[in-house]
Amino acid sequence: MAAVDNDTRNEPAYTETVRVQPLEDETWSGFTVIRHKEYEKTHPGTADVAVTIVQRVNVVLVDAYAIYQLSNASSGSQFDADWKKLVGTVVQRVG
Repeated sequence: MAAVDNDTRNEPAYTETVRVQPLEDETWSGFTVIRHKEYEKTHPGTADVAVTIVQRVNVVLVDAYAIYQLSNASSGSQFDADWKKLVGTVVQRVG
């Protein structure tokens, strides 16, 4: 994506990848959308976001986890493990 610099937004250029991962956890089913942004080299940084939607009978849960790193072009090494733990914790609390 090209850089944007206007009255409402100032963001350097970036490359973005998105993947969808199906989820099954006992009686819960759904998916997670995982987005990774890597900013141009003159503005190093990354943005990793996972949004999970799971459902069971008439209950729908939506959960999100994000790590933004400025001045660092490497992704958070624990991102994949961390968002999965967060979703697992929420599902366990709801039952």
